[in-house]
Amino acid sequence: KIKIFTDGSCSTALVDHGCNGGFCCVVDIPGERPKVVRGAQSDTTISKMEIKAVAAGVVYVLELATKGFLPKGVDTVEIYCDSQFVANCFVGANKIAANKPQWAELLEAAKLLEKIVPNIEMIKISRNTEPESRLADKVAGEVRELLRNYAPKTKSSW
Repeated sequence: KIKIFTDGSCSTALVDHGCNGGFCCVVDIPGERPKVVRGAQSDTTISKMEIKAVAAGVVYVLELATKGFLPKGVDTVEIYCDSQFVANCFVGANKIAANKPQWAELLEAAKLLEKIVPNIEMIKISRNTEPESRLADKVAGEVRELLRNYAPKTKSSW
């Protein structure tokens, strides 16, 4: 099975320019070194960054799967998320009312991935309970701060 550990981070340090956010996922594929996928965006929210972290992991695994780069026999992707709201929305327990573009990206990628890897499971975990989730938390905060310190003071993402 493949494990994806996710976290989003957001800061209101630059009130004049909105919230700076970062996201990270750590993708653990059997037989491979863990892969860290990360990014940042200005003028965002913590919910968007939490969703983006999950989406980034799912999209990364989908890209590997469509290129035939997943190990043989992988039939499960477990997504570990510390956001109760994101976990509940992903499994359909909560209605998606906001951040619809972010949810559309995530759910479309998950739907495509499910055609290749039949079991996608969302697992709600407490904050920083696993080494990989601690790494995702740390990196999400670091990329958020990089954006704050080095990016132009306009809306941007990378």
